[in-house]
Amino acid sequence: MANEDVGSQSLEGPWSSHLYIGFSPANRKTVLDLRVWLEKHGVSCKPRATKDSIQESSTVSIQESIRDGVTTCQKCLLLLTSDYVKDDWYKIETNAVIEKSQRFSRDVVIILKTQDLEVIPNILEGFKTYPFKPEMLKDEKSFAKILDVIIQGALMPTYIMLFISLIFIFI
Repeated sequence: MANEDVGSQSLEGPWSSHLYIGFSPANRKTVLDLRVWLEKHGVSCKPRATKDSIQESSTVSIQESIRDGVTTCQKCLLLLTSDYVKDDWYKIETNAVIEKSQRFSRDVVIILKTQDLEVIPNILEGFKTYPFKPEMLKDEKSFAKILDVIIQGALMPTYIMLFISLIFIFI
């Protein structure tokens, strides 16, 4: 499945990107490398805005960026590091992602855990977590499994996803 070009599939309905990326600004370089790697493989990404990426004249806040990104992306990826769990926006971001998983499915959440974080926070314990090292991006095979997880379901027709969300709304 990793060979499929996700980017060639049009994003329909509410989706503006395939993947929202939540992270700590301390891990910006890793996220940039991850985004470049994913986009090279056809996955459109929307990383969370940071203080540095939002211009003073912008009316968009970090909180709006989180809400918009989580809502309009098919899946959410959290780069779970010790810096991330200390980040000012960690709780707001993880709560938004968990809420999305409750509306759609736990499969919309992908967590990459780095070695510097020994214990997964309780709030994220039930989600599938993948060990991640930035070096993995240099080796196509070592990151292929995670790419498959990201791609899985990203090609699900929008009308099925909308139908599923409507069912949850009326339950």
